[in-house]
Amino acid sequence: KNALLRAPKNSLVVYADFFKGYGNMVILDLGEGYHLIFSGLSNIFCNTGDWLQKKSVIGDVGIDMQSKDIYMEVRFKGKTVNPNKWSKS
Repeated sequence: KNALLRAPKNSLVVYADFFKGYGNMVILDLGEGYHLIFSGLSNIFCNTGDWLQKKSVIGDVGIDMQSKDIYMEVRFKGKTVNPNKWSKS
């Protein structure tokens, strides 16, 4: 069984593909200089260039005993920032 990952707000998919060393990766442009990066996804359900509405499914991650850790990073103008603002959306 897999857990779904959803867009925290309306966003543009700027990358959705495998990335060496990180696995399946999705990068969302959240606007106003913010980007959200997810890697280690089991599956990607969006494509580079897609416009997503808030709560649209971007991918999933396995939650069984063989699942990998998922990585999430929020960047503002290219610098990593605390993700708490987006994790409560």
